[in-house]
Amino acid sequence: MVPTIANDQLLSVYKVQPNIVMESKEIYTVLKLAKHNLGLTFVPESIHIKECPSEYNIYPISVEKMSLDYFIAHHGEKKLNSVDHDLIHTFLNHGQQCAI
Repeated sequence: MVPTIANDQLLSVYKVQPNIVMESKEIYTVLKLAKHNLGLTFVPESIHIKECPSEYNIYPISVEKMSLDYFIAHHGEKKLNSVDHDLIHTFLNHGQQCAI
């Protein structure tokens, strides 16, 4: 499996405790291993996979199930400069604009 926050979050949502014996940052390596019955992996849609139902299965996962919550954090004693404030303001306002 490729270690990512999204994978960890998805497993957590469904309360799955995987038996991970190998992780790799090489998506094509884990994809080939899974195709050859040597495990299971999550693959981003941006990686083209030729469908071949007689050899392996591909199951799409809806974007809603892969959503993550992000937080902006800083040390309590850090004095924020104008760039820091602008960054926080931009992210907070962007989320509000998208909800409209």
